[in-house]
Parts: sequence; structure tokens; C-alpha cells
Amino acid sequence: MTDSTGPQGPQPTPPPGWPAPMPPTGPYQPPPGGYPPQAPPPPAHHPAPSGPYHQPPWHTAGYAPAPGFPMGPPRRGRRGKLIAAAVAAAALIAVGITAFWAPGFLRTEQLDVNAVQDGVRHVLTDVANGYGAGEVTDVRCNNGENPTIESGATFGCEATINGTARQVEVTFADDRGTYWVGAPS
Repeated sequence: MTDSTGPQGPQPTPPPGWPAPMPPTGPYQPPPGGYPPQAPPPPAHHPAPSGPYHQPPWHTAGYAPAPGFPMGPPRRGRRGKLIAAAVAAAALIAVGITAFWAPGFLRTEQLDVNAVQDGVRHVLTDVANGYGAGEVTDVRCNNGENPTIESGATFGCEATINGTARQVEVTFADDRGTYWVGAPS
């Protein structure tokens, strides 16, 4: 048998120890005095369709990531690019310093051949500290090419001493460019 409130019949009984069921109260009634006034929700902004296959925007229904947890892969902004450029510039500067200045594994220093020829002429003619050879002309060292500085390396010079062609051997004493001028032969 049924009436306008729903089917009537035996109601199940809860197992022992369970609370008794609540009697039906009827349809929901608003609180006395009604609900407080609320502002209407703001209108949703949907971008204009961009093509023939427009998909409406997806809403998360109030779900958001935890604070401090990024959504999606991290992006490299302008600051990250500037930091990367600064690190790259510092690395290039460090390589430049170690390659060409100290200790200089890419540096090869050479002496100016004209300065060497003048120095050899001076040593050959100097009476107090050199060989006192008299008149020295036409000094030509290392076939006119700048000699590379390397401790212990040698190169040859030709000179005309008192009208006679002579050979002189020059030896580097260190890696700073100090050299010894051998006796003419």
C-alpha cells in the first residue's frame, strides 16, 4: 500500500549496537528569515574560438595545486638565461686566462728578430761585457724569422766581423726570453 508520501511497509531494523534510524522529516525547509543575500557569481570569460575545432575551456572545479608546487614543467625565464650567459662568459674568461696568460699552454712567445740582431751585434762589439770583435755588420739571425722562446732552444746568426762572414749560435737561457750569444766561429 502506498500513499502520496511514498511506499509504506516494514522498515529494516539495524543490527544490535547501531544507532536507531532518524524518522523522516519531510522536504527541506529554509531557515526562518531566509538565506542572507549573496552577490551573483562573476561572468565566466571564455576566449573567442581560434579555429574550426574550438574546445571550451577546461575548469578544475576548484582544484588547484598545493602551494609551492608548480603546474607543469619549469620554465626558463629571462633571469635563467642571463645567469646561463654569465656562467658561460666566466668560463670563457677562465679558459682565456689559463690558455694565454698563466700558465699559457696555448701561448707561444717569440722574440722580435730585429731586436735579437741588434742584441747580438752589441754582444759581439762590446769590449767590457762581450767579445770586443771590432767592426760587426750584416747580422742576420734565424733566417729573418722571429725565434720562438723555449728554454734550451738554439738558433743561428750570421754576421760579418771585420770583413769575414762568421757563424754565431744563440741559446735561450729560460722561458722568459733571456739568451746567451756564443762565440763567433
